[in-house]
Amino acid sequence: MITRLLIFLAFAINIIAAACSAGQRSADDRRPVSSGDTTYVENPRTLADILVREPGVSIRGGSISIRGQGPPLFVIDGTPVGQGYANAASAINVEDVARVEVLKQVSETLQYGRRGANGVILIYTR
Repeated sequence: MITRLLIFLAFAINIIAAACSAGQRSADDRRPVSSGDTTYVENPRTLADILVREPGVSIRGGSISIRGQGPPLFVIDGTPVGQGYANAASAINVEDVARVEVLKQVSETLQYGRRGANGVILIYTR
């Protein structure tokens, strides 16, 4: 009876281990680009590929907004690059993006004044 139980447990552990490792990919195939709960973007081609995965960020046509407001202020490594996706996309290589933070609350965007009224997207590079 104990032998059967041990065989069953070994079989169950093998199935669980196989299921857990089946979906794993190597670290080279994915890049962390978000703070908080880390989001992985596989082979991002554009900055929009990274931003679309951030909660509250929506992309419609060629414009990006936070919670449906106007264009957010983009800040790259502490330097404001202006409002609008085109400014940020031309100022950065997507391969250099290490982390992205989206500031939505008024208390978070207050230091950016009027330009941060529609939200702020902070981009950190390596």
